[in-house]
Amino acid sequence: MATKIRHISTFLNQWAPPGTKMDYDNVGLLVGDPDAEVTNVLTCLDITDAVVAEAIQNDC
Repeated sequence: MATKIRHISTFLNQWAPPGTKMDYDNVGLLVGDPDAEVTNVLTCLDITDAVVAEAIQNDC
């Protein structure tokens, strides 16, 4: 089932409000189209080459 990035972003902002971020945190959609449809999602705390490889392997 596909959903839009916008819906995921809204959920995450409710779960972890942007106002709770630290000064060094980047929050919200940093790249991409909020109206793009997605079927798979992978989340991580810190992005690494291994995380990118896992996302590619799982069609995220």
